[in-house]
Amino acid sequence: MSSGPIPLPPDRPELPGPQPITGQAPIFRSPPTQPTQILRPTVPPVSEERPSRVMLADDLSTWIEDAGPGGLLRVSSATRLGLIEELTADGARLIMLCGETVEAAVTREMALARTALDVEITVVALPGGPLGQYAIARITEQALGVAGRPTSLIVSILPTLAAEIIDVALLTSVSGLDLPGVGIGRHLASILPGQRHFAVQLTPRPLVRSLTRDLLSEGFSRANFGPSGTRVLIAGPQTMPAQLEALTGVADVPHRVRTDLDLAGFWGDEQATEIVAVPKDPASWIVQRVPVQPNAPCDWCGAPMVVSASRCVFCGFVTRAG
Repeated sequence: MSSGPIPLPPDRPELPGPQPITGQAPIFRSPPTQPTQILRPTVPPVSEERPSRVMLADDLSTWIEDAGPGGLLRVSSATRLGLIEELTADGARLIMLCGETVEAAVTREMALARTALDVEITVVALPGGPLGQYAIARITEQALGVAGRPTSLIVSILPTLAAEIIDVALLTSVSGLDLPGVGIGRHLASILPGQRHFAVQLTPRPLVRSLTRDLLSEGFSRANFGPSGTRVLIAGPQTMPAQLEALTGVADVPHRVRTDLDLAGFWGDEQATEIVAVPKDPASWIVQRVPVQPNAPCDWCGAPMVVSASRCVFCGFVTRAG
């Protein structure tokens, strides 16, 4: 026997790998990669703040039913709840603007809607008339888009902003008004025979003057919104008297607002005409009047609110700061 080294077995032939079928592209082996999440599409980022919708309690075109007068407090409960449900179907929060005289009634009805529909509504009472409230509603819509000012902050200062605009009404009678400055003499003048006209200013401060006698007396506020400029709105059948332009400092041609507002019901006069002077550039005015403040979401409803606020204006949650 030979004592030489044992020969090694021949190399094992390599088996062919998978071959492409005729007409099929060749199979390439790529380096391993992370698994693709086919069943998990990319979710777009969700906005921090839900949409807000600004509404007017005196808007006759919104709060209306087939029979009967319009207005938030005049329609039936079923109609009111149905309309609110439609307005909040997309998850929007409602900002309900109303006059100071109906604040208690509107707050009561909105509390009922909040409980029945599980929606978020805040009520803001304003010192002006229907056109003044309309102007603040439009200003609010623009203010909500100003960066760094959360909705809750804008809502909390609306009464202050509303008290700074000029809101004057032209009336043939003041017998139905309960305002400072409307004394017995004014009421008597309204019911005595003869044609009379009155100018009634609600904001910035209440004032009543006779157009035929003492309108030239001082007292009416002059419009001054700084760099924002001034714009004049008017609603109702009458035109703006020239002497009122001189006293208020509003010389621009008024923009006639054609909207369904309950002027006659609020002022107690079928010929009531309301004139409002507002900033021409509301967003710029808001930037000047409302400083940027740190905010955080409400612990209950998630609405962004100023960290120093004591309660959420939408859900009423009392914070630690309160």
